[in-house]
Amino acid sequence: MLMTGPGGTGKTHVVRAVKEVMAHHNAAHQLRFLAPTGSAAALIDGMTIHKGLGIRIEKANKSGKGNRTIGEGEDLSVIMSVKNKSKLREEWKNVDVLFIDEVSLLSAQLLCEVDYTLRYTKEKPQDWFGGVTLIFSGDLCQYPPVGGTALWMPIASNKETRTISDKEIHKRLGRMAWKTVDTVIDFWEQYRMKDDPEYAEAVQRLRTRTCTLDDVDLFNSRVVRSLDHPDGVDMGNAHYADAAAIVDTNRLREDLNSRKAVTNSEVKNRMSIVNAAQISALLTGVNY
Repeated sequence: MLMTGPGGTGKTHVVRAVKEVMAHHNAAHQLRFLAPTGSAAALIDGMTIHKGLGIRIEKANKSGKGNRTIGEGEDLSVIMSVKNKSKLREEWKNVDVLFIDEVSLLSAQLLCEVDYTLRYTKEKPQDWFGGVTLIFSGDLCQYPPVGGTALWMPIASNKETRTISDKEIHKRLGRMAWKTVDTVIDFWEQYRMKDDPEYAEAVQRLRTRTCTLDDVDLFNSRVVRSLDHPDGVDMGNAHYADAAAIVDTNRLREDLNSRKAVTNSEVKNRMSIVNAAQISALLTGVNY
Protein backbone atom coordinates (compact mmCIF):
# COMPACT_ATOMS: atom_id res chain seq x y z
CA MET A 1 0.00 0.00 0.00
CA LEU A 2 1.09 3.57 -0.70
CA MET A 3 -0.22 6.54 1.30
CA THR A 4 0.71 9.64 -0.64
CA GLY A 5 -0.06 13.32 -0.82
CA PRO A 6 1.59 16.71 -0.21
CA GLY A 7 2.90 17.76 3.17
CA GLY A 8 0.29 18.92 5.65
CA THR A 9 -2.47 16.52 4.59
CA GLY A 10 -2.27 14.29 7.66
CA LYS A 11 -0.13 11.29 6.66
CA THR A 12 1.98 11.40 9.81
CA HIS A 13 -1.12 11.74 11.98
CA VAL A 14 -2.52 8.58 10.40
CA VAL A 15 0.72 6.77 11.23
CA ARG A 16 0.49 7.83 14.86
CA ALA A 17 -3.18 6.83 15.00
CA VAL A 18 -2.38 3.37 13.64
CA LYS A 19 0.36 3.00 16.24
CA GLU A 20 -2.07 3.93 19.03
CA VAL A 21 -4.69 1.48 17.78
CA MET A 22 -2.17 -1.36 17.57
CA ALA A 23 -0.90 -0.58 21.07
CA HIS A 24 -4.48 -0.48 22.42
CA HIS A 25 -5.05 -4.00 21.12
CA ASN A 26 -1.66 -5.22 22.45
CA ALA A 27 -0.45 -5.75 18.90
CA ALA A 28 2.26 -3.09 18.71
CA HIS A 29 4.92 -5.79 18.32
CA GLN A 30 3.39 -6.80 14.97
CA LEU A 31 4.08 -3.40 13.43
CA ARG A 32 7.50 -1.92 12.68
CA PHE A 33 8.27 1.68 11.64
CA LEU A 34 11.30 2.52 9.49
CA ALA A 35 12.48 5.47 7.38
CA PRO A 36 15.43 6.19 5.06
CA THR A 37 16.93 8.89 7.33
CA GLY A 38 17.37 9.38 11.05
CA SER A 39 15.34 12.61 11.19
CA ALA A 40 12.42 11.00 9.35
CA ALA A 41 12.59 7.95 11.62
CA ALA A 42 12.52 10.16 14.73
CA LEU A 43 9.24 11.77 13.62
CA ILE A 44 7.47 8.40 13.65
CA ASP A 45 9.37 7.05 16.65
CA GLY A 46 11.01 4.39 14.50
CA MET A 47 14.45 3.43 13.20
CA THR A 48 16.35 3.87 9.98
CA ILE A 49 15.96 1.14 7.38
CA HIS A 50 19.62 0.22 7.68
CA LYS A 51 19.54 -0.18 11.45
CA GLY A 52 16.17 -1.91 11.59
CA LEU A 53 17.08 -4.51 8.96
CA GLY A 54 20.80 -4.89 9.61
CA ILE A 55 21.76 -3.30 6.30
CA ARG A 56 25.08 -1.48 6.43
CA ILE A 57 26.28 1.32 4.17
CA GLU A 58 29.74 0.89 2.75
CA LYS A 59 31.56 3.78 1.15
CA ALA A 60 33.09 2.86 -2.18
CA ASN A 61 34.90 6.21 -2.24
CA LYS A 62 37.52 5.98 0.52
CA SER A 63 38.79 9.53 0.08
CA GLY A 64 36.70 10.85 2.97
CA LYS A 65 34.75 14.07 3.26
CA GLY A 66 37.84 16.15 3.87
CA ASN A 67 39.40 15.15 0.56
CA ARG A 68 36.38 15.87 -1.62
CA THR A 69 35.74 19.10 -3.46
CA ILE A 70 32.64 21.16 -2.75
CA GLY A 71 29.61 19.68 -4.47
CA GLU A 72 31.16 16.27 -4.98
CA GLY A 73 28.91 13.50 -3.68
CA GLU A 74 29.83 10.26 -1.96
CA ASP A 75 29.75 7.03 -3.90
CA LEU A 76 27.67 4.75 -1.68
CA SER A 77 26.81 1.11 -2.09
CA VAL A 78 24.43 -0.76 0.17
CA ILE A 79 25.49 -4.15 1.46
CA MET A 80 23.53 -6.48 3.68
CA SER A 81 25.25 -7.57 6.87
CA VAL A 82 24.25 -11.03 8.07
CA LYS A 83 26.61 -11.29 11.06
CA ASN A 84 23.71 -11.62 13.46
CA LYS A 85 21.33 -13.79 11.44
CA SER A 86 19.60 -15.41 14.39
CA LYS A 87 19.18 -12.07 16.17
CA LEU A 88 17.59 -10.49 13.10
CA ARG A 89 15.15 -13.37 12.70
CA GLU A 90 14.26 -13.23 16.38
CA GLU A 91 13.54 -9.49 16.20
CA TRP A 92 11.27 -9.87 13.18
CA LYS A 93 9.55 -13.18 13.85
CA ASN A 94 6.31 -11.54 15.08
CA VAL A 95 6.30 -8.58 12.69
CA ASP A 96 3.51 -8.75 10.11
CA VAL A 97 3.38 -5.13 8.91
CA LEU A 98 6.26 -2.81 8.00
CA PHE A 99 5.65 0.92 7.62
CA ILE A 100 8.24 2.91 5.64
CA ASP A 101 7.94 6.70 5.73
CA GLU A 102 9.41 9.34 3.37
CA VAL A 103 9.16 7.02 0.39
CA SER A 104 10.63 9.58 -2.03
CA LEU A 105 14.04 9.09 -0.36
CA LEU A 106 13.86 5.33 -0.82
CA SER A 107 15.90 4.18 -3.83
CA ALA A 108 15.11 1.15 -5.97
CA GLN A 109 18.46 -0.33 -4.93
CA LEU A 110 17.64 0.00 -1.23
CA LEU A 111 14.14 -1.41 -1.74
CA CYS A 112 15.81 -4.45 -3.33
CA GLU A 113 17.85 -4.89 -0.14
CA VAL A 114 14.70 -4.53 1.98
CA ASP A 115 12.98 -7.22 -0.08
CA TYR A 116 15.95 -9.58 0.09
CA THR A 117 16.48 -9.08 3.83
CA LEU A 118 12.81 -9.69 4.67
CA ARG A 119 12.74 -12.84 2.53
CA TYR A 120 15.71 -14.13 4.48
CA THR A 121 14.52 -12.91 7.89
CA LYS A 122 11.00 -14.33 7.57
CA GLU A 123 12.36 -17.52 5.91
CA LYS A 124 10.05 -17.10 2.93
CA PRO A 125 12.42 -16.71 -0.03
CA GLN A 126 9.65 -17.09 -2.63
CA ASP A 127 7.41 -14.29 -1.28
CA TRP A 128 7.83 -10.58 -1.94
CA PHE A 129 9.16 -8.97 1.25
CA GLY A 130 8.99 -12.34 2.95
CA GLY A 131 5.22 -12.14 3.20
CA VAL A 132 5.35 -8.96 5.32
CA THR A 133 2.70 -6.35 4.43
CA LEU A 134 4.39 -3.10 3.47
CA ILE A 135 2.85 0.34 3.85
CA PHE A 136 4.77 3.18 2.19
CA SER A 137 4.05 6.80 3.02
CA GLY A 138 5.30 10.06 1.55
CA ASP A 139 5.26 12.36 -1.42
CA LEU A 140 7.07 11.22 -4.55
CA CYS A 141 7.21 14.86 -5.67
CA GLN A 142 9.66 15.60 -2.87
CA TYR A 143 13.42 15.00 -2.78
CA PRO A 144 14.65 11.90 -4.64
CA PRO A 145 17.12 9.45 -3.06
CA VAL A 146 20.80 10.39 -2.84
CA GLY A 147 23.07 8.18 -4.94
CA GLY A 148 20.25 5.89 -6.03
CA THR A 149 17.41 5.49 -8.53
CA ALA A 150 14.00 6.96 -7.65
CA LEU A 151 11.18 4.42 -7.42
CA TRP A 152 9.15 6.22 -10.07
CA MET A 153 11.95 6.19 -12.62
CA PRO A 154 11.39 3.60 -15.41
CA ILE A 155 14.13 1.08 -16.11
CA ALA A 156 15.75 1.52 -19.52
CA SER A 157 16.21 -1.41 -21.89
CA ASN A 158 19.59 -3.13 -21.66
CA LYS A 159 19.50 -5.09 -24.92
CA GLU A 160 22.82 -3.83 -26.24
CA THR A 161 24.80 -4.77 -23.13
CA ARG A 162 25.81 -8.37 -22.53
CA THR A 163 26.91 -7.84 -18.94
CA ILE A 164 25.10 -6.00 -16.17
CA SER A 165 26.48 -4.57 -12.92
CA ASP A 166 25.32 -5.57 -9.46
CA LYS A 167 23.95 -2.06 -8.93
CA GLU A 168 21.90 -2.34 -12.11
CA ILE A 169 20.55 -5.72 -11.00
CA HIS A 170 19.56 -4.26 -7.63
CA LYS A 171 17.86 -1.37 -9.38
CA ARG A 172 15.81 -3.67 -11.57
CA LEU A 173 14.86 -5.99 -8.70
CA GLY A 174 13.90 -3.00 -6.58
CA ARG A 175 11.72 -1.67 -9.38
CA MET A 176 10.00 -5.06 -9.63
CA ALA A 177 9.38 -5.03 -5.88
CA TRP A 178 7.91 -1.52 -6.11
CA LYS A 179 5.53 -2.66 -8.87
CA THR A 180 3.92 -5.09 -6.38
CA VAL A 181 2.22 -2.11 -4.66
CA ASP A 182 -1.41 -2.49 -5.68
CA THR A 183 -3.25 -0.07 -3.36
CA VAL A 184 -2.85 3.73 -3.27
CA ILE A 185 -4.49 6.15 -0.84
CA ASP A 186 -4.18 9.78 -1.95
CA PHE A 187 -4.37 12.45 0.75
CA TRP A 188 -5.39 15.80 -0.71
CA GLU A 189 -7.18 17.89 1.96
CA GLN A 190 -4.74 20.46 3.35
CA TYR A 191 -4.72 20.88 7.13
CA ARG A 192 -1.39 22.55 7.81
CA MET A 193 -2.34 25.62 5.74
CA LYS A 194 -6.11 25.43 6.11
CA ASP A 195 -6.22 29.00 7.44
CA ASP A 196 -4.44 30.28 4.33
CA PRO A 197 -6.11 28.54 1.36
CA GLU A 198 -4.65 30.95 -1.21
CA TYR A 199 -1.10 30.10 -0.17
CA ALA A 200 -1.94 26.37 0.11
CA GLU A 201 -3.21 26.30 -3.49
CA ALA A 202 -0.10 28.15 -4.69
CA VAL A 203 2.18 25.67 -2.88
CA GLN A 204 0.27 22.78 -4.44
CA ARG A 205 0.85 24.24 -7.91
CA LEU A 206 4.53 24.72 -7.03
CA ARG A 207 4.69 21.05 -6.03
CA THR A 208 3.45 20.00 -9.48
CA ARG A 209 5.44 22.70 -11.33
CA THR A 210 2.32 24.49 -12.60
CA CYS A 211 2.78 27.89 -10.93
CA THR A 212 1.07 30.95 -12.35
CA LEU A 213 2.41 34.52 -12.42
CA ASP A 214 0.04 35.32 -9.56
CA ASP A 215 1.68 32.55 -7.54
CA VAL A 216 5.10 34.07 -8.19
CA ASP A 217 3.84 37.45 -6.98
CA LEU A 218 2.39 35.82 -3.87
CA PHE A 219 5.66 34.07 -3.02
CA ASN A 220 7.64 37.26 -3.61
CA SER A 221 5.31 39.12 -1.24
CA ARG A 222 6.36 36.77 1.56
CA VAL A 223 10.12 37.03 1.26
CA VAL A 224 11.76 37.59 4.66
CA ARG A 225 13.20 41.06 5.18
CA SER A 226 16.95 41.30 4.61
CA LEU A 227 19.53 43.67 3.16
CA ASP A 228 18.55 42.50 -0.31
CA HIS A 229 14.82 42.77 0.49
CA PRO A 230 14.37 45.71 2.91
CA ASP A 231 10.61 45.74 2.35
CA GLY A 232 10.18 42.05 3.13
CA VAL A 233 8.34 40.35 5.99
CA ASP A 234 9.66 41.27 9.45
CA MET A 235 10.00 37.96 11.32
CA GLY A 236 10.52 39.94 14.53
CA ASN A 237 6.88 41.01 14.39
CA ALA A 238 4.79 39.11 16.95
CA HIS A 239 2.27 38.37 14.20
CA TYR A 240 4.84 36.09 12.54
CA ALA A 241 6.17 34.50 15.75
CA ASP A 242 4.96 31.02 14.77
CA ALA A 243 5.47 31.38 11.02
CA ALA A 244 7.64 28.85 9.20
CA ALA A 245 10.49 30.18 7.08
CA ILE A 246 11.53 28.27 3.95
CA VAL A 247 15.30 28.40 3.37
CA ASP A 248 17.59 26.94 0.74
CA THR A 249 20.19 25.14 2.88
CA ASN A 250 20.19 22.88 5.95
CA ARG A 251 22.94 24.98 7.50
CA LEU A 252 20.78 28.10 7.45
CA ARG A 253 17.79 26.15 8.80
CA GLU A 254 19.85 24.78 11.69
CA ASP A 255 21.25 28.24 12.45
CA LEU A 256 17.79 29.81 12.53
CA ASN A 257 16.36 27.02 14.68
CA SER A 258 19.30 27.27 17.07
CA ARG A 259 18.89 31.01 17.48
CA LYS A 260 15.16 30.65 18.00
CA ALA A 261 15.74 27.97 20.66
CA VAL A 262 18.20 30.23 22.49
CA THR A 263 15.76 33.16 22.31
CA ASN A 264 12.87 31.05 23.63
CA SER A 265 15.07 29.78 26.44
CA GLU A 266 16.08 33.31 27.43
CA VAL A 267 12.42 34.42 27.44
CA LYS A 268 11.44 31.46 29.67
CA ASN A 269 14.32 32.22 32.04
CA ARG A 270 13.24 35.86 32.34
CA MET A 271 9.67 34.74 33.06
CA SER A 272 10.93 32.35 35.73
CA ILE A 273 12.90 35.15 37.41
CA VAL A 274 9.83 37.42 37.40
CA ASN A 275 7.62 34.66 38.80
CA ALA A 276 10.15 33.92 41.54
CA ALA A 277 10.27 37.62 42.47
CA GLN A 278 6.48 37.80 42.59
CA ILE A 279 6.25 34.75 44.84
CA SER A 280 8.93 36.20 47.13
CA ALA A 281 7.03 39.48 47.31
CA LEU A 282 3.83 37.70 48.29
CA LEU A 283 5.60 35.76 51.03
CA THR A 284 7.40 38.78 52.48
CA GLY A 285 4.64 41.31 51.98
CA VAL A 286 6.84 43.54 49.87
CA ASN A 287 5.19 45.26 46.92
CA TYR A 288 6.55 44.10 43.58
